[in-house]
Amino acid sequence: VIQNIMESYPVVPLLAGIGLLAVGGAYLLRRQVKAGFAPHPPFMKRLAVFATITGMAAAGVLVTSDSITRPMPSAIARELGGNGLYGLVSAFFSNEIDFANFYRTIPEKQAAERTRDLLAEDHEPFESTDLNDITRDIRAEGPMLRKNVILVGMESMSAEFMGTFGNPKRLTPNLDRLASEGLLFTEMRATGTRTVRGLEAIALSVPPTPGQSILRRPGNDNLFTIGSVFQDSGYDTRFLYGGYGYFDNMNAFFSGNGFGIVDRATMAAGDVHFANAWGVSDEDLYDEVIRQADSSAKAGKNFFSFVMNTSNHRPFTYPAGAIDIPSPGGRDGAVKYSDYAIGELVKKASAKPWFRDTVFVFVADHTASVAGKVELDMNKYHIPCIIWSQGFVEPRRINRLASQVDIAPSLLALLQASYRSRFFGDDLIEADEPERPVYISNYQKVAMIMHGRTTILEPKKQIVQMKGGEVQPESAVDHNAVEDTVAVYQYASHWRDISRRIPSVLDNGTLALGRFGVHRLPDPKRRAPPSRATPTIPVR
Repeated sequence: VIQNIMESYPVVPLLAGIGLLAVGGAYLLRRQVKAGFAPHPPFMKRLAVFATITGMAAAGVLVTSDSITRPMPSAIARELGGNGLYGLVSAFFSNEIDFANFYRTIPEKQAAERTRDLLAEDHEPFESTDLNDITRDIRAEGPMLRKNVILVGMESMSAEFMGTFGNPKRLTPNLDRLASEGLLFTEMRATGTRTVRGLEAIALSVPPTPGQSILRRPGNDNLFTIGSVFQDSGYDTRFLYGGYGYFDNMNAFFSGNGFGIVDRATMAAGDVHFANAWGVSDEDLYDEVIRQADSSAKAGKNFFSFVMNTSNHRPFTYPAGAIDIPSPGGRDGAVKYSDYAIGELVKKASAKPWFRDTVFVFVADHTASVAGKVELDMNKYHIPCIIWSQGFVEPRRINRLASQVDIAPSLLALLQASYRSRFFGDDLIEADEPERPVYISNYQKVAMIMHGRTTILEPKKQIVQMKGGEVQPESAVDHNAVEDTVAVYQYASHWRDISRRIPSVLDNGTLALGRFGVHRLPDPKRRAPPSRATPTIPVR
């Protein structure tokens, strides 16, 4: 981060100017400053006092748990009791917000029932009646198509940068071509505003619970991820990142969930031809992706490569001569270079024997900016998502509103995978319902979009519902949507339990049933609006 700041801004001149002002001010006030120094105790005595106070503070932190504030009768008392340096350090390591304390809740049983109801589909039966288990059997006709997969997370690639979505600057000719030749999700939404949120949604297919991404929280190993399904099918799975993967705990998360790690630290110096604060150039990263793919193919194994690039990020620098915008080229230059590197990846991969058996996925981690007049405006979360494979994926557009949690189940459906699932997302390829929940968030506020309404959960147990960019008055609120939103996020806040890894392979008896062999009887009460006798959750 510090290096990025140094490369992006004139830090040295700014600090030099501040230093000169400070020296000048000290000189002008030298008499007053000198008079302020009174006689002081010897150095060793001061050191002893300092060590005693520091030791007592450290001991207090080590032996005290923040749980002592939880029995307090009110949220205000708990917050006051947890304030101070200890609370700051505790928050830094926990990286999450206690949902039950800060957000509106409903009875746990009701939250589980409503969430399971939202996830239920006729051809995806639950394995258990246990309300704490969302494991479902996903069945495909015939064996899985054992295609290799290269999934590229594109840094800050807003949909508005692409010609496909109306940009006239011709910044993305390669992505535009891939979008026209492959499967394009025209209404994909990022679940959050940071890279780790996008990685979380794509890997885990879970809604974005308040606070930091799950990638940065304790207890995030051994979870059910898209990698779990590929690993159980004998694939090599890797996470490849252009920067240092210790940033945002990415390496720890992916390695803790069975992925091999390739990042800037593991790349040979001779394979890096350009790098800035954030990482190696996208070209260098993709060359490493191809080398790793060659390694798997040589060993006779399929591979799933989860790639995260970095070039479309401040300081917006990239190799000279790659494109017609000199580096640093600002946002436009970085977008155009990112697109150029993707074209080179596909071009170089096309010469490999594994190319025709490989599916490419290109999806942004988040947009470049979500700033606007309306907070949590779904249009500000619009990102490209393309699935492309020459000779395998036919040109098609899917126009249903979706979010990154739907990518894993959709990709696996394309490969006709049969597996046990704990994903929250939906298969958009064979979708049998016109609409499913869509999730977006910022750090503290989380939202679910259904039926043209965005229901936002805020701290202090506040709820806002919007329609067409306007806050809805109490009389116009869809309380069924409110309760569904509360239920899903409350249930998802228990991610350490409900997303725990399980074997994804179905037994032979289950596979023989076929994709549509077992049907869940529809619940006639499903999605029924609350009656007047039913208490509803008030909104702000």
